[in-house]
Amino acid sequence: MATAVLTPTFPVHPPPSSQINLLPDTAVAEVGGIPTISYTSTPHPTALDLLTTAAKTHGLAAITSLPTPPFTSIQHLFDTLLTNPALAASLNATYPTRGIFKHAALTNPSCDQKLIIDLSRARVSHIPSELRNDLGDEFAKVLSFFEDIHNNLVPLLLSATSEIIGTDVGPLHAAENVNYRLCDYRPSSSCGGAAPRCGEHRDYGTFSIIFQNGEGGLEYVSPSGEWVPLPGDAVLVLWGLCGQIFSGDKIKAVRHRVLKTSSPVTRRNTAVMFVAPDLDASLMPMCPGREKGEDKGRWYRKEVEEGGMSVGEFKEFIGKKWRHREGNEDIEEDIGSQDDFIEKFLRG
Repeated sequence: MATAVLTPTFPVHPPPSSQINLLPDTAVAEVGGIPTISYTSTPHPTALDLLTTAAKTHGLAAITSLPTPPFTSIQHLFDTLLTNPALAASLNATYPTRGIFKHAALTNPSCDQKLIIDLSRARVSHIPSELRNDLGDEFAKVLSFFEDIHNNLVPLLLSATSEIIGTDVGPLHAAENVNYRLCDYRPSSSCGGAAPRCGEHRDYGTFSIIFQNGEGGLEYVSPSGEWVPLPGDAVLVLWGLCGQIFSGDKIKAVRHRVLKTSSPVTRRNTAVMFVAPDLDASLMPMCPGREKGEDKGRWYRKEVEEGGMSVGEFKEFIGKKWRHREGNEDIEEDIGSQDDFIEKFLRG
């Protein structure tokens, strides 16, 4: 993959439609056939066309010419919370339902071997100014980065998703159900668990945006069904299950995972933005024509086809599996892989 052209600042407003650039075909081939665009200059329709093709064929695309996350600040933030349990406890107390700083990997060798900081606009609003000051400039830099991506890149990806579905999905995202996740995949010498860094799964929402610090390990399932490594410095958008369901399976929710690298000292960091529909939105295929019985999907049970389930109910159900994988919730029975679990739930 050609090295992404990273800019030191992000525009306050999205660039004109004439300034979104499509990379040459050689760049596409260098990312294992994944469609790749540059954020900063080519006609808007061309960018939308490439993103829609990517969502339908691969379930993901690479995007260049974006700002670099403050990975030094991210590492420092994790180190600060690890070495200051009182500060970590105060942070988690602001969101007692699930917590914010999660470090099950240090005590549970069978869960995903990563530490997590889960944020969102709503969660951040509950963090008092004194605690924000204790978290320091690193925390402020992280929030500023996510806000810029939220305001500038997300509208383009929602437009591409709407193009595929054939109707505007913007109203389904009016409440901005967007989560910010920092991941710290510690060196294997720190965790030492038998589990992968992140187990095989598909994201639940509309799409996710992954920024990486250059360390490898991320893989996806290609259209031919093979696991393919992705460049460690690529910025990727991956479409999720809500996007797939809304599109009547036109969008592909891509399976992915993170494997351990051979180095016992490698520290992998990612900054991930999860964009999902409003929790009270009905989870159902939205493509024009389906209400007339045309293009009926075979993937969903009647409750899903007729909009009898909300996005929030879907999230809560499948959340049991990913919280179990991440070591934050026990499940008494063996429910198999995440894909088996979700397919059974949706197909009945």
